Amino acid sequence: MKLDYKAIGQRVRNERNKKGISQEWLAEMADLSVNSVSHIECGNTKFSLPSIVAIANALNITVDCLLMDVIDNSLIQFKRELVEIFNDCSKEEYTLLTDVCKTALSSYRKLQRK
Repeated sequence: MKLDYKAIGQRVRNERNKKGISQEWLAEMADLSVNSVSHIECGNTKFSLPSIVAIANALNITVDCLLMDVIDNSLIQFKRELVEIFNDCSKEEYTLLTDVCKTALSSYRKLQRK
């Protein structure tokens, strides 16, 4: 199993930005340096289990939210993420996103059959 540190870092950044908090605040709450948080978000460093747990706790999310691409049973988290994306959409946005998802899935499945 190989961890995708860039993807994990991007999810940390996305969660932090979604909550409107700074790297400084996250660093303080997770008992990390601002430099460490920055490197984690950029995917430039490996992190320890205690660090990622501290970040998840500070962001009030579960660790599987951050590690979902490497957890075998992460389908629940992917579904939660889709529900969250659709949650505050207008009818027009919901229709557009549904059409995009259907088209993307159809294209993906055709590529997989080749």
